[in-house]
Amino acid sequence: MSFVKQLLLSAMIMFFAMNSYALRINVIDRDNLNTEQSQKLDQAITALNQVLNSVEFKNRVLTFSYQGKQEFVQNNGMSNQQVYDFLMGGAEEYPVQSEANQLADMRLTIYNPPRYRSQSSTLAFTSVDDPYLHIYKKYYQSATVAELSNTLVHEWTHKMGFDHDYDETPQRPYSVPYGVGDIIEELVSKYLGQK
Repeated sequence: MSFVKQLLLSAMIMFFAMNSYALRINVIDRDNLNTEQSQKLDQAITALNQVLNSVEFKNRVLTFSYQGKQEFVQNNGMSNQQVYDFLMGGAEEYPVQSEANQLADMRLTIYNPPRYRSQSSTLAFTSVDDPYLHIYKKYYQSATVAELSNTLVHEWTHKMGFDHDYDETPQRPYSVPYGVGDIIEELVSKYLGQK
């Protein structure tokens, strides 16, 4: 991370550390969603707005550990506190840098993957080249609200600049996208009273 980027990140984190958080999910676009799919998304948004702003979510992120150390893998040089503060600031980096506005800006599209991808275990993906979180239709249809919440946050953390190993390595579940996504799924499930 460049010195200037680190300096800006530190200043932003200090600013938000002094202010109370109220991160909100802001779905800017819903592409290819029917009424039933939109209702599921609305349920996920309602649950996420509660869970993301909960003390339990904050504590789970702050105490997240990998191999006995309180840290995420591929954390962009950030401590758990910095990861939490950065996420709660809502300054997406892709496809363009946005200001920290405490909004988790998401553009969502549902589609059928190409035939060569339909056999893979991939459920969704993001790209630095476009603003959308791409979720495969078959997965979206079968996912619970808690699973969908996990996927939305996982893909959004990519837009925030966090990455993970492409292959299923032992450390991949401890990356920010997987670690935070799994925390979200567990807490949303608890919030909704699901098993």
